[in-house]
Amino acid sequence: KSLGLTELKSSSAFRYVADLESIARGCTSDYLIYISVYSKKIAVYHRESKGYWKCLYYTDCSIGQDTSPTPLGDNVIQRRIESFRYEKKYWCYAVFYSGDYGIHSTSCTSYDPDAGQFENIDSQIGKKISSLGCIVVEPKLAKFIYENCPDGTHVVRDDRKLKDYDPLSINS
Repeated sequence: KSLGLTELKSSSAFRYVADLESIARGCTSDYLIYISVYSKKIAVYHRESKGYWKCLYYTDCSIGQDTSPTPLGDNVIQRRIESFRYEKKYWCYAVFYSGDYGIHSTSCTSYDPDAGQFENIDSQIGKKISSLGCIVVEPKLAKFIYENCPDGTHVVRDDRKLKDYDPLSINS
């Protein structure tokens, strides 16, 4: 009120931004990944200069099924593998932030690592599809994260309703 503001549209969004900015201040890498489990969105930020982060990606993602939900919290990327196969499908560009929880591509039936080509991509982005609670993204984004976000990059998972949240800029 002392600032002349009479109504805030989404107090949870403002609290979230403060939380993310606090995490950004303590971030030791130049990248930060935020996942809204509630809205099934992922944002990848890059530190442009001291205190300023640029949103490079803000797009839909898939999360864990109800029987294997994506865990919430703040962890860091600890390891990565280029691809893995289960039954007759491949998943590529996986980074892991907590045990076997990670971010990886959608599944495909064929993967050529030398050419970077995928065939028959099963894109069910925006749904609860992961039987292990992982975050699933399109192959292009998975490859970007795999190649650019080093070990130690913060991966934040949150379930707040953020209807009015603007992901394009955070400042720390």
